[in-house]
Amino acid sequence: MCPVLMAGRGDLEKTTCWPRRPAVWAALLALALLIPGATAQAAERRTLVVAATGDLKGWVTRELLYPRGKPGGLAHLAREIRHLQKTHPGLVLLDAGDAFSESPDVVLALTGGKAPSAPPILTLMNQLGYSAAVLGNMDLAWGWETLGVIIRQASFPMLAANLEPESPNRAPSGARPPGLVPYALLERDGLRVAVLGLTAPGLGVGREPSLLAGYRVTTPEEAARRWVPLLRESLEADLVLGLVHAGLDDDFDRSTALRLALPGLAGAGRLAARGWGLDLLVSGGAHRLSPLKREDAASPHAVPVLETGARGEALVLAELELEATGGRWQVTGMKRRPVLALDTADPEALGVTAPQLEKTRAWLAEPLAFRISRKPRKKEFHACAGDLQHLALTGWAGKHQTGGSSDTAGESASRAITMLPHQWRYSIPLKEERERALTRADLYRWIPYGDTPWRVLITARQMELLLEPYVRNQRGWKTPPSLVLWPGGLQAVLPETPPSGRRGSELAGLRALPVFHRASGPAGEGPFLPRDSRHEVWLTGYIRHGGGGLAARALIHPEQDGAQPPQAGRVSIRELVLGLLQEPKTILPPACKNWLAGNSVNLN
Repeated sequence: MCPVLMAGRGDLEKTTCWPRRPAVWAALLALALLIPGATAQAAERRTLVVAATGDLKGWVTRELLYPRGKPGGLAHLAREIRHLQKTHPGLVLLDAGDAFSESPDVVLALTGGKAPSAPPILTLMNQLGYSAAVLGNMDLAWGWETLGVIIRQASFPMLAANLEPESPNRAPSGARPPGLVPYALLERDGLRVAVLGLTAPGLGVGREPSLLAGYRVTTPEEAARRWVPLLRESLEADLVLGLVHAGLDDDFDRSTALRLALPGLAGAGRLAARGWGLDLLVSGGAHRLSPLKREDAASPHAVPVLETGARGEALVLAELELEATGGRWQVTGMKRRPVLALDTADPEALGVTAPQLEKTRAWLAEPLAFRISRKPRKKEFHACAGDLQHLALTGWAGKHQTGGSSDTAGESASRAITMLPHQWRYSIPLKEERERALTRADLYRWIPYGDTPWRVLITARQMELLLEPYVRNQRGWKTPPSLVLWPGGLQAVLPETPPSGRRGSELAGLRALPVFHRASGPAGEGPFLPRDSRHEVWLTGYIRHGGGGLAARALIHPEQDGAQPPQAGRVSIRELVLGLLQEPKTILPPACKNWLAGNSVNLN
């Protein structure tokens, strides 16, 4: 009998001769079956491709507002997404949160009509066939009712496993939309793929507190410990992907929590370090992009991570190699890479959203009553911005505010104090573009965030603490603009020399400006405010509710809120300034007169 020669693992090679009797052949075959791996078939293998965006901020294309800026927006990624869907029919397409904020076409869709409608970014996400998205903190800013319109019209689930009712047996009043769910379970080429959505642990920071009334937000780590075993065991998921709206920088999150006197805001860092049974972690919220180039090597974390960047700058991809071992699928290899946004938007993507985008273009092009007469210096620009915000807000408050002082509304408004953000962007049209009226588009470039007003009753000492970053800014120190508040109706008096042993951020005091005329701006010098005196001050809702940590640092408590006007929280500072500049009779403050003039250009 000829020996059976074997080579390799599980491969039966040719023999030098074959037995001719069936009984002998059967015996040899039985013997071969006893040899481990002798006749085993090749292990079953699969390839799964995951693509992700995050922090799109509503942008279909940033060319809508920034035609000369860095390319970005979902329409600049659509061609690659469609190519991936053709080459990998089982593509898992995810979004890591904050898809529905900031861009003017989102603002118009959600606030410009009698009722909110689906914004263009949602139209395109539906057309591209997204698999799931996670709730972002800026998505929540619209409130549950408006957010419910988005969720109901989305063809993909919106996820938030770590947003739970405080009372498990009773849903809170003003409950979240029913389409907001903890996870999505997908079928891909015989694989059961679970996507666990984890929203920002600081979801309520900077948001109106009533939005989260009756809910608690747990950390991503706590939610993963609870949900991953359930998805693995009860739902028999072969893979579990973590989709989290939180960055990897846990040190930053912890310092934020300490500053805001909140529970620890552990982000995605602990998930990445410990893994918690996840096969891949997709992280948004931090506006970071990683990897920046193709990565085939093992991840430095316990679980491989994709960071999605922001505003459609790139698509991040992970190609997972899988092998079935012992009845379970194991990830045996992974390749990760970014795909940067194309310079030009995909015509098909623009076609899908064309009617909505054209409506936005017309809305942005509406002329205002003023034009730029010359290019302002940065200091001029920001001084004008501060005065315009104060005038716009106090004029609106004079018409709408209730309660508070016994004076007439107009007299109260003339003495109003405002502390509004120093976040205007110095974006001046090119010289050849200036001989035209300002438009709504200019205002959106200058004021990118839709901050809303909120009135508080605070002491002069609390005001000084809020203005500490302003003092540093005035001294020429590098200070994040998001922390700097402009004082309106006040004169912040800086000491001639910084106090000994301090960094010079203390004020010598605050003077009230008795009259703030639209014609002349601040007039005269009022007395110093006693530090224990209480005053009505307008902040933004974002600052008042914890954003930036300023309110916490000044120890502003909820009982210091003033009586709210009917529209508080519903009208943005940007729209108030826009109203001023739409009115030809507006008399500009001195800081604006040197570079803004009445529109005398023929617009026809």
